[in-house]
This record gives sequence, structure tokens and C-alpha cells, in this order.
Amino acid sequence: MTSYSRVRGFFVMGSLFLWLGIQAYGQGTQSTILGSVTDSSGGAVPGATVTVKNQGTGIERSLATNESGDYRIAGLEAGVYQVSITAQGFKSYVRTDIDLNVSQIKRVDAALEVGAVTSAITVRGGPGQVETETATLSNVKPARDFIELPLSVFGRGDTNILVVAAGYNSVGCCDVVINGSRGGAFNLTADGAAVNNQAYSGRAANGVSASVEAFKEAKVITANAPAEYGQVSQIEVVTKSGENTLHGSLFWGNFDTVTAARSFFDTSKPSFLSNNTFDITSGGPVYIPHLYDGRNKTFYFFSYSGLRFRSGNRIYTSVPTYAVGAHVKVKKFEHRPVGLGE
Repeated sequence: MTSYSRVRGFFVMGSLFLWLGIQAYGQGTQSTILGSVTDSSGGAVPGATVTVKNQGTGIERSLATNESGDYRIAGLEAGVYQVSITAQGFKSYVRTDIDLNVSQIKRVDAALEVGAVTSAITVRGGPGQVETETATLSNVKPARDFIELPLSVFGRGDTNILVVAAGYNSVGCCDVVINGSRGGAFNLTADGAAVNNQAYSGRAANGVSASVEAFKEAKVITANAPAEYGQVSQIEVVTKSGENTLHGSLFWGNFDTVTAARSFFDTSKPSFLSNNTFDITSGGPVYIPHLYDGRNKTFYFFSYSGLRFRSGNRIYTSVPTYAVGAHVKVKKFEHRPVGLGE
């Protein structure tokens, strides 16, 4: 085998592993939109064309309703969607701004009205967040919660937000107890990949390594978790991705001695402290002028965060004064053999 053939073989194998990794990622976070299409009298409308479109990326999926007027489109990433339904002899039905969470099954039903296909009925806003298709109890924290709610000045950790979910309790530095279960009875994933403690199924000290600025949402399943997770409860974190419009963020936070209060025992100004936290994100379509336009098909997302922490500390203790030391007597003991009977 020539060197060229070996290099080509390695390239093919690497591409295959990358493709398999992408497929596995989709299985860990996929969601589903389903529903029924009926006419004004409640009768099923078979053969209607249902198109689901991600409003951020422009990616579409289409299929036809079955003989019962039902449809089901799976394998969708978390995001905001538009559902369009068309059928011969009926007005078009369009529903926009449907918020689809990670690993969610959302029902979107439609009642079509008789009329020309060129006429359209548009409904803005998706159904409520109540789970109607599964018995799972969960709490979803959107990106806005991680960005706008108060976080620890010593590090913008996700724990500060997740801990307010019903049934969620932090134990020590790292462990999590959900609804009274053991610390290792939950599974923590980031974009479908497990990020548990290596020693047991539980939260690692660093948790999710991504910055909270990169969080798209976090979902805490507190009861009746599906069998695919293998634990009593589940914490799923999904990071942001590129879209057709450029978007990004820049954050810098400082906690310094100038704004710090004195501790109880400080008789002078506070100990030195300077804590700087910074985050930067950027996402959008891959676009190379005159060469490639990646809108609706190829996207990128970049995130970087850092923490620069410097601090000083005072330690107070008691030491004997000179007067006390002068009165301390040191007695020297003489060692001598001790005979039997003494």
C-alpha cells in the first residue's frame, strides 16, 4: 500500500468517526413535534403536507399526515420552530414561535378551514409548556436565567440557577440530591455527552465546563425520567449554536477590594481582593465572500471564558507577650536507671 493510500484511508476513517459522533450527539438531545390535522367538523385530514422549520437556522423537515390525520417529526434540535400545514381544498395553516425544549415531545394540532390554499391562517406562539405527551416532571432554565439572574462573584456557575428548581438540592461542593435520592442517582450531560464524576454517577467538581454565556438551556428532570437515561433523574445542558443571523455576547465582571466590606475582625481596610470574570461568544452562518454562503446549511459558534482571581488574607492568632515569657520556667529532668523494687 502506498503512502497516498494510507493517508486516504486514515482520512476516510476519521471522517466516519466524526460522522458517527455527530449522529450520537443528535440522539442525546433530540426533540419531537407531533399532532393531528382535522377539518372544521373534527374529521381527519389525511395526506396534508406538514413542514417544520427552525426559525433560527432555516432548516426544514416535511412529511404527509397518515390516514388518521396524524403526523410526527422527530430528531429536532432545541429551538424556535414554525409549523406550516397545507391540504387541497383548505386554507394554509401556519403557527410560528413554537419554543421546543431539549428532549421534549410537543403537540401542535391544527383545525383547517375550507378555502383556497393561497389563503393562510397564521397563529403566533406555541402551545403551553405543560407536558401532555409524557409523565416526566421537569424544570427548564432558559439562557436568560443564566445571564440575567444573580450569580456567584467567585465564578458564574450553573449551580446558582439550577438549585432553585423544585426538588433540587446541593450537597457539599459538588454533589446534587434530587427529590431525596442519593447523590449518584442522577445523570449529567452536556450536548448529549456524559460529564459525570468519573468515580460514580454524580456531579463533577467543575460540572459543565462551558460558560453560562454559552448555555442555550438546561433541563432538570426530577421525576419519571425515561428509561434511556438510566438514572432516577437527569440534568441536560444544551449549548447555543450558530444561526442565520450573527449573534454574540461580551461580559466582564469585577469584584474588588474597593467595593468589598470589612470582615468582623478587620480593624483596617479589607484584605486585598481582585476577581475578574469575562466571557465572549459569537455565532452565525459560515460566510466567505464570493466563495461560500452557509446560510440555512453551515453555521459556527465560538465561546471563551476566563477567571483571574487574586486575593490576600489576614490570619489572627494569640502569642505570649514578653512579660508572660519571662515567668515561664523550664524544668530539666534527670534520667537515671531504675532498679527492681523501686
